[in-house]
Amino acid sequence: MRSTDRREFFKKTWQFALSHKLLGFALPGGAAGAALADLETRDLKLRELHLSLEDWPLALNSYKISQLSDLHLESLQLKAEKIAGMSNSLDPDLLVITGDLISSRGDMNKVVQFLSPLKAKDGKYFVMGNNDYAHFSHTLFKRYVRLLESLDFHVLINAAAKVKSRGAEFWIVGVDDPATAHDDVDLSFSKVPEDNLPRIVLAHSTDCIDDLYSRKVDLFLAGHTHGGQVQLPFIGPPIRNTLLAEEGIYEGYHKVNGINVYINRGIGTSGIPIRIGVKPEVTSITLTSK
Repeated sequence: MRSTDRREFFKKTWQFALSHKLLGFALPGGAAGAALADLETRDLKLRELHLSLEDWPLALNSYKISQLSDLHLESLQLKAEKIAGMSNSLDPDLLVITGDLISSRGDMNKVVQFLSPLKAKDGKYFVMGNNDYAHFSHTLFKRYVRLLESLDFHVLINAAAKVKSRGAEFWIVGVDDPATAHDDVDLSFSKVPEDNLPRIVLAHSTDCIDDLYSRKVDLFLAGHTHGGQVQLPFIGPPIRNTLLAEEGIYEGYHKVNGINVYINRGIGTSGIPIRIGVKPEVTSITLTSK
C-alpha cells in the first residue's frame, strides 16, 4: 500500500470511529487511551499571540483581547470558575466570544453561570455560531439575544461597533455565522466608513474570508474547527470542516492573503465529548503598533 493510500485509509478509519463514537476501540490502549484523552479534554490552556499591526494606534499599545470560542455548554466538562478565572486573570481590555455557546433552549439556563463572571474594560462582544442557531424558533432566538445583552454582551449580527479607548478608536465587525449561511459581509461593513481606523473582524467560521479579501481587515478572529478536536500523527485532524482547514489552516495564527487570521481551538466539544492532541484554550491577544 502506498504511503498516500495508507494515510487515506487511516483517515477514513478514524472518521468512521469518530462518527460512530468508537474511540474506546480506535485509541491505542482502548479504554485507557480514552481515559487519557478525557483528561486532555479538561486541560484548559492559555495560548498567547503578540501581534504588531500597521494602523494600530500608539495610544493602544499592549491592548489585550481575550478570545473564547465554542464552549458548547451542552457537553462542557470544565467549570465556569476555571474559564472565567483564566480570562479575567488577563485583565483584558476586550472580550470576544466567537460562537457556539449553546445548542438548544435547554442550555439557556447555563448561560448566566458561565458568562456573568467574565470581565473586560472596554466591552464584551459576541457573534453567533451554527449551534447557536440550532433548534431555535425566531422567538426563542430573540430571547437568547436578549439574555446575552442582559449580561452586557454586544451581540453583532452582521453589524459593527466602534470601540473607544485611551483616546483612540477602532472597529469591531461581527459577521454572522457562515456555516449556516447567515453571513453577510457587505451588511456587516455597511456602517463602517472608508477610513484608516483599525478593523477587527469576528466570525464563528473562516468560511466568509473570500468576501474579506477586498476590504481593509487588520485582524480576523474565528473558531468553529476546535483545532480538529482530534489530531493524529502524520494525518492531523481526520475531520476538517472549513475551506481553510482543508488547506491545512485549522488552528492558531496564519497570514492568509494579507489578512492576520487567528483560529481559536475552542473550549468545549461536539459530536463526541473528547479531545485528542488538541487541548481547549483561552486566547490572549496583545496588539501593538508596528
